Amino acid sequence: MKKTLKISLDNNSFIVSCDKSKFSVSKDDLLIKGEDLYKTVFNDVILGELLEITYDEEGIIDSGDVRICKDIKSIIDGTVKKINESVKKEETEFKD
Repeated sequence: MKKTLKISLDNNSFIVSCDKSKFSVSKDDLLIKGEDLYKTVFNDVILGELLEITYDEEGIIDSGDVRICKDIKSIIDGTVKKINESVKKEETEFKD
């Protein structure tokens, strides 16, 4: 399954959106709520299928904002990696 996430800035928050869902990460506290992340990115993931995420960054130019954007992507990519490792493990076990 392939998904494209858009990360943009709106006033003092980063907006992460996918299709019609989105959540915000305030620059004041930089907290990502797990429920918002799940609903926006992982809610419709098909179990047993590898997941590929690409990013479209919009209006993120300042070096501090670039760093924060990279951190947001790192959190998402870490979850994607765990999902894909689980899928690959299941495929290997199924073949044996």
